[in-house]
Amino acid sequence: MHAKTVSEYIDSLNEDGKQYVQQFCLFMMKTYPEYSVTISYAMPMWWKGSKIYEGYIGISAAKHHFSVHFSDQDLVQRVHEALPNCKRGKRCINIQYQDDRSFQVVLEYVKTFLK
Repeated sequence: MHAKTVSEYIDSLNEDGKQYVQQFCLFMMKTYPEYSVTISYAMPMWWKGSKIYEGYIGISAAKHHFSVHFSDQDLVQRVHEALPNCKRGKRCINIQYQDDRSFQVVLEYVKTFLK
């Protein structure tokens, strides 16, 4: 079953995943209330415009890490260079649970991306 709401998505996660996805969602709500969250590609996602191709940020959680997804591959590369201990995917940076320092750095890149 795919989650239809952010609450359903969060409820489906392990405890670590719940903690970080909730923190990220709270950060987005407080810092960027003008952006609304939706479930897209089976994860919570915020679009920069009215269409996904105008840019997005998303978050997903796995067993041992969570991922912050950016539509900008160059930004993912810069984040990875700043955080070499974090693995990256094509459009995401993977952060191990309990790596709060890396999480805070990624939040700063979110701010850069949404300026």
